[in-house]
Amino acid sequence: MGDPYPGAADPYPVPSRENMITMVMQFTGVMDEGIVRRVLQDHHWDSNMASQFLLASGGLEVMEFTLPAGASPGRTSTDRTILLAQEMANAALVAMRDPRRAICDLLTSQDGKFAVGKDASRTNFTKGTHHTNDRVESNFGCIDLLTRMFRYATVESISGMAQQMRNRDFDTPPTIVSDRRKGKRKHEQKENAGGFFYTGLSEKLRESLVAYARKAAADARVDGRLAVAAQAEEKLARREERVITLLNTAVERYAYAKELFQSWMTQRAESKEIVAKALLNEHGKAKPEAQQLEYLRIQIEMRVLGCGWTEYATRWSSSKDSRIGTVAHLQTLLEEIIIHEKSLRG
Repeated sequence: MGDPYPGAADPYPVPSRENMITMVMQFTGVMDEGIVRRVLQDHHWDSNMASQFLLASGGLEVMEFTLPAGASPGRTSTDRTILLAQEMANAALVAMRDPRRAICDLLTSQDGKFAVGKDASRTNFTKGTHHTNDRVESNFGCIDLLTRMFRYATVESISGMAQQMRNRDFDTPPTIVSDRRKGKRKHEQKENAGGFFYTGLSEKLRESLVAYARKAAADARVDGRLAVAAQAEEKLARREERVITLLNTAVERYAYAKELFQSWMTQRAESKEIVAKALLNEHGKAKPEAQQLEYLRIQIEMRVLGCGWTEYATRWSSSKDSRIGTVAHLQTLLEEIIIHEKSLRG
């Protein structure tokens, strides 16, 4: 093998003591700096031991990471960092999949006893309940949850409650009396301060809002019942419209199927030869493709819709398969249907 680092004075330089301590902690998982320092001191910071450790821990990737700039002209510092990150990620996966570690019991890939879906009782406990993992996940999730909880609430009320959930207006402040952490950041204080009802309104405004809600509750219930009744009538009217539309569509399809059945009685092609002849003009040449497709489609619909042989239903085109809907495809399908038709006649 040639020199992997041409131009470098020492292809495997021994790092400083501080770098050695850092790399030992990273690649062995020992996070106690005192223990690592004592182990290296026992070896008297031997250069041979350090080189062997580097080769055993990370190979050339670790070597390149410790080389000075310009020692490896073929690779940049970004490439060396990516290689080192890959090695560290692979080491983390190996550690997580170790059956002696507690985290392995949580992995589905390792069939852990505490993995998601392993315990069937958890699924049984949630059957029939209407819950969401996060009540502010989306407006649709909030509305779905509220409509199931308050089945007789109006649309306006549901919309208002969903928006308040989305904005966390009524999130209660934490019950912690004091926090002794000195390094607490400002954004943490904002996140744990509570919703707008507790932080955006003064105590008098909150009392006034609650008092007004109590007084207006009776009239609001009456208006709500009227709104729910009007909504029910509108839903019933829309349902009747949809039913009428579906009935009209069903009648039209039935009438079209009857017409196709009558055409099948008088105009069906009874053999492959008749089909092949129908695709040619009076001079014995193939008709235009559009006319051939129209003839084949009518013959197939006579049998699929008119006779009810839905097992031969097909698509007339496909963006994934260019062969679907071609003359060759429809002609082959029609010939199969004719064979099936003859077998039914005996």
